[in-house]
Amino acid sequence: MSKRSKGIKNFLRQLVYYHTNKVVQIRSFKLGLLYYFLIALVLCYVCLWMIWWRKGYQSSDQLIGLTSVKVKGVSYLNTTNGIVVWDAEDVGKFSSLFLL
Repeated sequence: MSKRSKGIKNFLRQLVYYHTNKVVQIRSFKLGLLYYFLIALVLCYVCLWMIWWRKGYQSSDQLIGLTSVKVKGVSYLNTTNGIVVWDAEDVGKFSSLFLL
């Protein structure tokens, strides 16, 4: 077998390999307490400080970008009352677009 065919074979092997995460269960009261304390600390920071105290749910920012969508073609919906056809002009009437 030549060096080139070995290189291609190794490349194909590496291409189909995948890695998984190993799950380890550590039974330590101190580490568990520290883990859940840090989670509670982050949760309190987000909920109490950022949202409730600073009223982060009311904050706003200046517009820094714009997204524009151009719709081409037609769409149709088969209902019990018949076929409903929509085109780009019909979508613009509602100022919203739903993609499925």
